[in-house]
Amino acid sequence: MTHVDDGPYRVLLRTDLDGIEGERRLEADSCGALADAAALVIALTFDPEAVAAASESAEPLPTPGPEPSPAPLPTPGPEPSPAPLPTPGPEPSPVPVPEPTNAPRPPPAAEPSEAPRAWRIAGHAALDLTLGALPKLGIGIGGGLSVIVSRAHLSLGGAFYPRRRATLEGGTSGGDVSLALGSVWGGFVALREPLSIVPGVGLEIGVMSAEGFGVPRPDAGAGLWLTPFVSGLGVVPLVGPLGLRFEIAVGIPVFRPPFVLQGLGEVHRAAPVVGRLAVGPELRF
Repeated sequence: MTHVDDGPYRVLLRTDLDGIEGERRLEADSCGALADAAALVIALTFDPEAVAAASESAEPLPTPGPEPSPAPLPTPGPEPSPAPLPTPGPEPSPVPVPEPTNAPRPPPAAEPSEAPRAWRIAGHAALDLTLGALPKLGIGIGGGLSVIVSRAHLSLGGAFYPRRRATLEGGTSGGDVSLALGSVWGGFVALREPLSIVPGVGLEIGVMSAEGFGVPRPDAGAGLWLTPFVSGLGVVPLVGPLGLRFEIAVGIPVFRPPFVLQGLGEVHRAAPVVGRLAVGPELRF
């Protein structure tokens, strides 16, 4: 008899009956079943009749059935597909770190400066000094309006010079001479920064008046003032639209009427060449 772990029990029977040899192999799941089967085979070999008689009165022994076939192994199913990995969500935004209060802050970005306009309007007032038009040095006030288009500069202005006294020899008689005029002027902007410089030409039109004194019958008179001139204008920027304006001009009077006292002589006549200086504030819009 042999037995292998986890296997059936086996027995090999060999017989010799009257010179006839036989061999039989038996298998059973248990040792007892194998022993019963072996005893039955031996009994049938040597005394089959006794076995037949006993089997009629006794219940037949169970015949060992065929060895059970091993249960089929389960067929492996398809390998499960791997579960999809979760999609990573958006990265959290970094938490802003507050700046220390004592840390220097960067200077604000400079705003782009606006492009200069193609035209401007300016107004000015001035203290005017004239030399050669009146007796001695004439001091007056003036002003005007200007239009600046690209590099062209056009201006309308006016000035008034109060009376200046001229005396004859001896100093007891003479005349008081005043001048009121308007002007038109045009120039070309030669320089814009750091200050504006504009050379130009213009024309003055006005009235020169005189009144005598120191005579029994003082008289008064007036004459036309017509003077072309050349000038140089400069404007120095101060604050915002405010600037300091100065102008130097040289003119040649077309008419130089004389002012005389009857019986005493000429009191005043304008010089062949006159000069003018004007200084004052200007506002540009």
